Amino acid sequence: REKFPTKLFKLLLKYCIEKARIVFAVGTLTSAYLNTSSGNIIVRPREGLELAHTKGEVIFKEDSFRHRIIVHLTDRYGKQYNGKLSHGRVKELVKGLIEVEN
Repeated sequence: REKFPTKLFKLLLKYCIEKARIVFAVGTLTSAYLNTSSGNIIVRPREGLELAHTKGEVIFKEDSFRHRIIVHLTDRYGKQYNGKLSHGRVKELVKGLIEVEN
């Protein structure tokens, strides 16, 4: 039930990373707060959302961070949700690639 992506950002800040780009990530979220073209939505499925693909950029400044992460999520019924991830909670470990600058 870790907060995503907040916990990841705090870990990167700890190692003095100035900029990071998320290339790919997969996993399952138990909830997601998305900004979409039709407004903000909150998705809380019973069985979790498959995090099929992400891309985005994270910029760190003076112990804070700003991000724009676009996610593609699928629930257990096959319904898809796309949008900018504000935040969510991880059900299972998220695996993927991230490029960093320090």
